[in-house]
Amino acid sequence: MTKIRSCLLSLAAVATLFAGTVSVNADLVPIAVVDFTSSSSTSYRQSLPELIVNELVNSGEFDVLEREKLGSLVGEIAFQNQSGFVSPESAVQMGGMVGAKLMVTGHVLEHGHETQTYSGYGISTRKTVSRLKARMEVIDVTTGSKLFSNVAEASVEKQAVQGQNYGTTEKGLASQVARKLVAAMLDSSRISALTDGPEPVLVMIKSVPEDADVEIDGTYYGTAGQEIELNPGNHQVTVSLPGFKPWSKRVMVREGTRIVARLVEDDTTRSESRIEIDVQ
Repeated sequence: MTKIRSCLLSLAAVATLFAGTVSVNADLVPIAVVDFTSSSSTSYRQSLPELIVNELVNSGEFDVLEREKLGSLVGEIAFQNQSGFVSPESAVQMGGMVGAKLMVTGHVLEHGHETQTYSGYGISTRKTVSRLKARMEVIDVTTGSKLFSNVAEASVEKQAVQGQNYGTTEKGLASQVARKLVAAMLDSSRISALTDGPEPVLVMIKSVPEDADVEIDGTYYGTAGQEIELNPGNHQVTVSLPGFKPWSKRVMVREGTRIVARLVEDDTTRSESRIEIDVQ
């Protein structure tokens, strides 16, 4: 058995253990965030994705899957190859098994410190600049295509003059990068198309006779003879008028759709009860 086949079987076995444990909000796009990769050892590989998860959750646009469960799956397989690169194929495989629509991956491009020391007039000054630069990618699990890729960086400066420290620290460095990456992601037109849904279209619904009641997917929309704004796709359209049989069909709605419901008279006769009183 090849190594790739063994990894896939291991992934399938572990995914089965977690089947049904991931709760997905049907109204939001399910998204998963895996650990970032890096050419050198750094805590940013885990801390940066955690901060990105926070930003995604707070945006209210996504159903973010739990990283603990995702991490349990990743730990069981060779999800990352020796170069540390997360391939789109691996992301698609993982995302499909945990119920994600989108998979977030990334790579820490640069991190570290640069220190410069200045001396003059009996005063020694040391300046330390910390930098972090990372790339984030979003992969569509269904198609395997990259929907988004962006690089963000941040730096902080710390000065020490004769032992006294001034300036900022690198504590918020990862937070700055995470905010920039998620903000750029939310501004992406391809991502917005998924989170915002399709643009509504105007549909004309008429009835013969006129002024019949119109219901769309069980919701009353008023009387026929006016344009109604609907999301494109399949909708159950019901047109009714007293004395006529209801007209109901499932219609594929697109821009410019026109519906004419021709109602048929209801010839069902109602029997009236009679009460006879026999007076002697």
